[in-house]
Amino acid sequence: MTRTLVNLVHVARGSVRLLPFLVLVTAFALAQGLAFLALIPVVDAVVRGDVHAAWPAAGALAAAAAGGALLYFLQARTGYGISLGLMHSLQHRIGDHASVLPLGWFDRARAGELAQLSSKSAEDAGSVTAHLLQPIVSAVLTPLTVVVGLLWWDWRVAAAGAAFLPVAALIGWLAPKRTARLDAVLDRCTAEVNEQVVDFALAQPVLRSAGRTVGSYPPLDESLNRHHRTSERIFWRTIPGVLISTVAVQLWLVLLLVTAVGLSLSGRLQVPATVGLLVVCVRFVGPLADLSEYTTAMRTVGDSLERIRALLDTPTLPEPASPATVARTGLSVELDEVSFSYGAGDVLHRVSFRLEPGTFTALVGPSGSGKTTVLRLVARFWDATSGSVRLGGVDVRQLGSEQVIERVAVVFQDVYLFEGSILDNVRIGRPGASDEEVAQAIRAARLQEVVDRLPDGLDTPVGEGGARLSGGERQRVSIARALLKDAPIVLLDEATAAVDTETEAALADAFAALATGRTVIAIAHRLETVTGADRILVLDDGAIVEDGDHESLVRAGGRYEAFWRAKTGSAGWRIVGDTP
Repeated sequence: MTRTLVNLVHVARGSVRLLPFLVLVTAFALAQGLAFLALIPVVDAVVRGDVHAAWPAAGALAAAAAGGALLYFLQARTGYGISLGLMHSLQHRIGDHASVLPLGWFDRARAGELAQLSSKSAEDAGSVTAHLLQPIVSAVLTPLTVVVGLLWWDWRVAAAGAAFLPVAALIGWLAPKRTARLDAVLDRCTAEVNEQVVDFALAQPVLRSAGRTVGSYPPLDESLNRHHRTSERIFWRTIPGVLISTVAVQLWLVLLLVTAVGLSLSGRLQVPATVGLLVVCVRFVGPLADLSEYTTAMRTVGDSLERIRALLDTPTLPEPASPATVARTGLSVELDEVSFSYGAGDVLHRVSFRLEPGTFTALVGPSGSGKTTVLRLVARFWDATSGSVRLGGVDVRQLGSEQVIERVAVVFQDVYLFEGSILDNVRIGRPGASDEEVAQAIRAARLQEVVDRLPDGLDTPVGEGGARLSGGERQRVSIARALLKDAPIVLLDEATAAVDTETEAALADAFAALATGRTVIAIAHRLETVTGADRILVLDDGAIVEDGDHESLVRAGGRYEAFWRAKTGSAGWRIVGDTP
């Protein structure tokens, strides 16, 4: 529990004040113990029929109960207030930190992780003060208070009560450890299920067009099965702890009963007092029986807090105290002896090139050769492991992320559109642009002909992620957004890899408009789209192996010529067969 509270304080960072709440919870647990102790003289007086002794004892019991009720109300109100404030603070901190993490940090798996952290994990953190801390503190301090108070009645009963406290502490400490490793596995499985559910929803058009209206979806089925198996293993590991805890508590109760009854039968403890002791012992056994359950839940919360803490401690890209500045037009792009690793070996090896302002450069190479990594380094998704990436002659680390983002526009292969209208998504490129500037960007991107076909025109909702538009239509929105941004450097990531011929022709015109007067770097999926490039860089295994224009590279007879020959050869293929 201490580890959980330390993590809670760390992730809260001043957004909540735990000390007043802990004081209230502790005071309530002590008041509850005192109320139980006050019950003994009341029962004793009632059984003996001593009215004069019963009234003062009942008054003490009423005072303890009233004080306990007030403290319970105060701690519950404070706990829920802290819980709501903590969840709100964590969700904002997670969002704020995610917004400054390196863009390369994000992938499909991270989306599920962020969703889980900002929802379930944040709710888990809030449950500490709302639901968990008070029962745990009461389960420990209330019996301890009663045991100390029992010394007033008979030290032997108190000793019997104290005998179980170390056992309870041991059970509470061991119970969550049995499932600690599996809890982390279950959280990963939950994040994977979240990701696969989203994929399953987005894949519905493809699945239904293939006739998969019923039946299983293997990726989701596998994720759900892993989640089920892990949950089942946690259940069976939890059962022994619950059984041991339950049996131990019942044995302890039997020990107390035998001790009290034995003392009463031997005449060393009066019968009325014995009855009162038995009532109290039976009453506070319940919280102790639930202790292992609450400590296991607290361990789960601790794991959630550790994941939140790990995210919040994820380093952001270093930003300069006094950023350098470069012009907003006519920028060159230069990589100087750049190497980069995602962690398990370099994916780029001492890559160097300089692209002059206003030129169009294509990156060609097999999958995994480092093409996308080059674009990510230019856009400062990551910083180079070694070497320097420069825009306009200035290292991107000296410019800072904000200036790099302002001067680079990226058109991704997989375009993501935000929930809203087509116009809303175009305006993201430059929110302050005039209506005329927006209209010009839409026309240049060949988006106007798409808009004209839609009943609601620019106000047409695009759906989540742009699901209501085709791939080519989403690309045109993305290009219009980049045109409106009017950045001097444009990066195209295989933007025509999966569109039909007609759409590709329209996109080619849009790309031509986008490239005018800008430094353009494009990853080429179809070689015929880059034959007019000013320069073609051929990458293989993280290094530039060829450099030139289309004609010179074809004449050179190297890698590019082999790619081109394979492309032109396959263009003449025909499917033939026997005719009836």
